[in-house]
Amino acid sequence: MLRSLLLFSFLTLLALSASAQTVLTRDEAVARAIGNQRNLQAARLNVTQQQQLLRGAADLASPQITAELTPYEPLIVGMQQTFNLPGVYRNRRNLQSERIRLAELQLQGTQYDLKREVRLSYLQAQFLTERIRLLSFQDSVYQAIKISSQRFFAAGQINKLEELNATTQADRVRNELQRAQTDLSAEMQILRFYTAVNDSIQVARFQLDSLVGIADTVGANVQQQILQQHVGIAQRELQLQQSEQGPQFYAGPLFPTTQNYERFLGFQAGISIPIWGRQNRSRIAAGRMAVQAAQAQQDLERQRLNARYRQALLNLTRERQSLDYYNQTALPQAQAIMEVSRRLFQGGELNYIESLRNLSTAFDIQTGHLDTHRAYEEALIELHYLNGTL
Repeated sequence: MLRSLLLFSFLTLLALSASAQTVLTRDEAVARAIGNQRNLQAARLNVTQQQQLLRGAADLASPQITAELTPYEPLIVGMQQTFNLPGVYRNRRNLQSERIRLAELQLQGTQYDLKREVRLSYLQAQFLTERIRLLSFQDSVYQAIKISSQRFFAAGQINKLEELNATTQADRVRNELQRAQTDLSAEMQILRFYTAVNDSIQVARFQLDSLVGIADTVGANVQQQILQQHVGIAQRELQLQQSEQGPQFYAGPLFPTTQNYERFLGFQAGISIPIWGRQNRSRIAAGRMAVQAAQAQQDLERQRLNARYRQALLNLTRERQSLDYYNQTALPQAQAIMEVSRRLFQGGELNYIESLRNLSTAFDIQTGHLDTHRAYEEALIELHYLNGTL
């Protein structure tokens, strides 16, 4: 009877009932997450804010109201408007245009990071779903063996060590299954948050992605574009500071406050000349330092990005080699272990504990294959994220 149960365990394949849930593909999950206004609302509002500021970037300063009162003449009120050279207004507008471009790039960066997070969350849900499928099969096998071992131990056909070994294996697999089910429930909560899907989500089965879309690691990366834009803003700020070192002009009318005053309507005009060279030179020098600092930060991040890219490429190569090993060698070996172990146990050449050990070895190989598959997909996501092709 015991041999028959083990034979059944070796030959049983995992069968899952069909689900009525709609399968949400990875691309659909990403599209839903990007379409969810909540995820990108702050970045979009930042773009709108900078666009609103563009309207007033080249506006004139507010006029000043002056009053002149002497013991000999009545009160004279004047209005004074300050003007800069045309280059100042042009540079202010150019600077604000660069800030709008930065906000748009930051929006793209937020979308890009969101795509990465959703793909990783979807991958984790796929992994946990496959892990539950594998653990459910293992649980069904070990639970059947556990019940049989307890019955045969009570009948005196096996010893206590064999019964404890079977019980321990079954309880361990049952615990891992329950943990995986809890982890999947938590991951689905995260995926529903990203996609704003209130109903239950079912992810697609694991499929091996191919390595496509390898692009330049610097030019296509949105974070590098953001850093380049910071350099451009620093340069525009320097140009604005230099243009503001020129003279300012002011002009405005003067008019009396009494009708008995016979003096004609007056007019005042003047010019403001920057003569404090030290403070002006310090601002220009600080602006040049800001440009150099932005360029240095961009160079540092470019080198860091190149290092991360090389590391991601090596990780991908490593996981691919490991995955090939499992597909070409380990999985066929696991199948052979189960078949040979079944045949030897059925023929009485293998004892109870050795049969369980062979089962555990075969299941460990299948688990290792699943872990390697996930690691490969994570490395692929990271590589596409770094080269800007995600």
